[in-house]
Amino acid sequence: MNEITVEKHLRSMQPVGPSAGLMARMQRDMELNQLLAYETVQRKRTSVWSARLGWAAIGAAAAIVLTMVLPQRAPSTLASIATTPVINSSRELLNINEGDIVIGSDGTPGQVVSVASIERHRWVDPRDGAEYIVEVPQEDDLLVPVHFQ
Repeated sequence: MNEITVEKHLRSMQPVGPSAGLMARMQRDMELNQLLAYETVQRKRTSVWSARLGWAAIGAAAAIVLTMVLPQRAPSTLASIATTPVINSSRELLNINEGDIVIGSDGTPGQVVSVASIERHRWVDPRDGAEYIVEVPQEDDLLVPVHFQ
């Protein structure tokens, strides 16, 4: 046989359909695969949910143990610090920048002035004598009225 006759012979051949037994086995295997895949997905969903619930339970148990073990603070400590009078308050000017002259919405001229400062508040806790100092930086833009003569 030469190549041409082999090709003609191959082209003339028709594929035979699958047997009924093969089709039945394939159908059974596909149903079994779908059933196993569904069970696996359901098992993964429940296992992920139960794992998250388990971690939440562990965290809650740890929080309960910590609240029982750690010493309790009196709730009045924060209130006493808040009611302690301030001993000293001051404001220190750091920088003053004079800006452009602008016309306000009412038609009067004014100059924009930027003021940078720090507010300092100092107080002493009467319970233990600790000194607290709070510094609050501020930057304000002011519109100062200008009068021309």
